[in-house]
Amino acid sequence: MSVEKLPLAMVAAEERVTVVAVVGDAAVQKRLVDLGVVVGKELTVTQRQADGPMVVAIDDARLALGLEVTQKVFVTPVREAEKV
Repeated sequence: MSVEKLPLAMVAAEERVTVVAVVGDAAVQKRLVDLGVVVGKELTVTQRQADGPMVVAIDDARLALGLEVTQKVFVTPVREAEKV
């Protein structure tokens, strides 16, 4: 079974996803780790603008992430069966 991996920048609002990879230089990766955006973490896109920033919910926090950053975070959709 193949898992569909896509950049966070392509995820629609209200979608729940799991982080599977973070690419980019050490500074970008450290910043994302500091924000809690790490492999295995589930998050929900709460707001997004076409070709612009998005707001994601991680645990009890809301984070605004720019387009360049969201292109470096790769995610897979959370399937309904996995949400239970």
